[in-house]
Amino acid sequence: MNEAGAPAPMYQQHQQQPPQQIQPHGSIGLGTPQLELERQQEAQRDASILKQVQHYFSDQNLPMDYNILSHADEQCYVTLEYVMKGPRLQALTSDVERVKRLLQASNFMSVVTTPEGVVKVRRKRQLPR
Repeated sequence: MNEAGAPAPMYQQHQQQPPQQIQPHGSIGLGTPQLELERQQEAQRDASILKQVQHYFSDQNLPMDYNILSHADEQCYVTLEYVMKGPRLQALTSDVERVKRLLQASNFMSVVTTPEGVVKVRRKRQLPR
């Protein structure tokens, strides 16, 4: 019997459980929300890095960028080491291998490594005349 004199229920009250977090499709088992956030931030940083290098070599910027043009070889390649000196790119990363990997996957940029191990980059298509 309870305080009011009514018989006690024969069952236990079901305690409400906190709702489970639902993970988006494809992320099951990939980790915590913090890890997912870090992955998203890294993907955004990769996109920013690629966008910045593509800007350096864009139709609008490259024809007027004396610094890049003066460092281009006869095939219009510029060392990745020199490209990494750009202040906006430096603000995003100092990881040369990361930038190289991103540019290799780009449809806009061409990446070559000389026999001496120097990594060079250029646009895949020529500047419009």
